[in-house]
Amino acid sequence: MALTRAADRLIVSGVRPKERKDGADPRPADCWHRKVEQAMAQIAAPGLGHVMLGYGSAEAVQARRVRTKTVSPPVVVPGWARQPAPPESQPPRPLAPSAIAVDDETAPPPSEKMRAAALRGTWIHQLLERLPAVEVSARAEAADRWLERSAGVVDAAVRAEIAERVCGILSDPQFRALFGPGSLAEAPLAATLADGRVIAGTVDRILVKQERISVIDFKTGRMPVTDADIPDAHRAQMTAYVEALRVIFPGRDVTASLLYTAGPKLIEVMP
Repeated sequence: MALTRAADRLIVSGVRPKERKDGADPRPADCWHRKVEQAMAQIAAPGLGHVMLGYGSAEAVQARRVRTKTVSPPVVVPGWARQPAPPESQPPRPLAPSAIAVDDETAPPPSEKMRAAALRGTWIHQLLERLPAVEVSARAEAADRWLERSAGVVDAAVRAEIAERVCGILSDPQFRALFGPGSLAEAPLAATLADGRVIAGTVDRILVKQERISVIDFKTGRMPVTDADIPDAHRAQMTAYVEALRVIFPGRDVTASLLYTAGPKLIEVMP
């Protein structure tokens, strides 16, 4: 047992048992109160039997409590602290490149055929993301397995047609570099342009080289007859990507292209 924390005064107290008829100490022989008393008896001043032990003096304790008061200088509150805080400026809301341009092209309500085409386009997108990392000889089998097990495509002919188209794009010499070393799939990007707009989005594919950055967006819908037929919304989307990448990679050339899988055909879109 150690009583070492007290600085000025230590009080050890307990509940006194009922008095004994013979006047003897009513406390049990092995109680902790007795042990403290026995330990303190050699250094304590005379007290009132087992009721109180004193060590030191009240004067000494009182003297220790007297401290010199430190007078602090008056606090001067600056004028700005009395003024209400100005409104906090709101940062510009990030713009998704795909939503920059107003898509004012009229379109009929989606039919069952159109929904099926959109779903097929989603599968092609996902395979173009996954298959580049697979060995060339194993891509067709991997594509068929993913279409059946993950996408739930039951028709073997449909799976074969989609797998053949995607594998053909990845093996085509004019597209091979876009899916090779240094390229990234579903790459997020965000940048603040000079005019204060914040561009944030995810590109289908980006190829990063020391001297050039190439960004590619996959389009699985109808392929335009000529380059002039590319929808304005698609051009605005790619322009936003280019402007953001010029901020992220200053000093490098940035090109943007649309890969129409129906061709397949790669169309470079200049901002």
